[in-house]
Amino acid sequence: MRLQDIPLIDNHCHPMHRDQAFAPEAYRGYYSETSHPEMTANHVQHALGYMASLRLMAELLGLPLDTPERELLAARAELGMPELARQTLIGSNTQGVIMDHGFPVDVAISYDETEDILSGIECQMRRVWRLEMIFERLFVESNTLKELVDSLTDELTALKSKRVYGLKSVSAYRTGLGILPTSHADATAAFESDKKAFEANGGKYRIDIKPLEDYLTRIALKMASEQGIPVQFHTAFGDTEASMVTANPLALRPVFEDSAFAGAPIVMLHCYPFIREVSYLAHVYNNAYFDVSYTIPVSAHYADRVYEDALSVAPTTKVLYGSDAPGLPDFFWLSGIVHRRALGRVLDGWVADGLSTQQAEDVARNVSYRNAGRLYDMTLPEDA
Repeated sequence: MRLQDIPLIDNHCHPMHRDQAFAPEAYRGYYSETSHPEMTANHVQHALGYMASLRLMAELLGLPLDTPERELLAARAELGMPELARQTLIGSNTQGVIMDHGFPVDVAISYDETEDILSGIECQMRRVWRLEMIFERLFVESNTLKELVDSLTDELTALKSKRVYGLKSVSAYRTGLGILPTSHADATAAFESDKKAFEANGGKYRIDIKPLEDYLTRIALKMASEQGIPVQFHTAFGDTEASMVTANPLALRPVFEDSAFAGAPIVMLHCYPFIREVSYLAHVYNNAYFDVSYTIPVSAHYADRVYEDALSVAPTTKVLYGSDAPGLPDFFWLSGIVHRRALGRVLDGWVADGLSTQQAEDVARNVSYRNAGRLYDMTLPEDA
């Protein structure tokens, strides 16, 4: 199937970094979760996903597909970040983005600056607030756990009136995805312990103590459930801090089993290598959704298998397209192209096996934009 004309709504991405990486080793760093400089110096450029990405960027820029890396990056630099962002979004036919800032404002452009770039290309944006950033700011401002909880409750009230359509947790690489009920006494003890350490050491506060993280996250989940707001969870790979032991999405089962959170769509992000596991969760739980953001562009030639596993048992109304675009606009284009080609090939096989062409088109539209559009209350391209 040719999916070029089907628009995309990107379930998970980030604003562009102010300083774009144009040197080869810095650029390669966006395509790997490694923290070892030897990897970006000697190995990342030999990964199939990276080699595919260079060819696809050459395609976007109108260059020969075998253009050397340095020449390609020089041509990319000439465009500048705003123009590159526009070209990647237009080229991929991305008509909506679900944007998690997650970076300091001196590193990445703001929501407002992002909307300025999007304003001329008919691309909607929905803002996602990262919970840990809120927890940490309110912790510093609060003298007691009660003050923190009261401030958090105020912050998360009437989210859509604040132009916020989703929340995101990175508990996977802070305290793990096993988010369990925590007593007020344990949360208070954790707050007071962290407060003493913070006041003694000064500096920036980072929440990484499990009783407090779990306690506050469950408050946020309940408030999101009451408002029908999706909550995204980083799972599996996608950050160098993540442990595959604590970032396994199967650990979210207590969240799915808790009726207090049933009104909040839980959207698991990235998911590699646990693609079958999240497909199972979406098969079992009404409010379980997932994307394969970042997985798709870096897997490249493996992307067909990713979609086969993702759609193995999950209803096609539960799987969302996403790029993760980690501060590099290139990923809007790369993810969009790999997504279309891989999903198209998979659907061709299923049509040959008996799926009707209409059913195949519905699958493609569900994954590409309908599911995200419905979750985040966006105008769907077909309804515009």
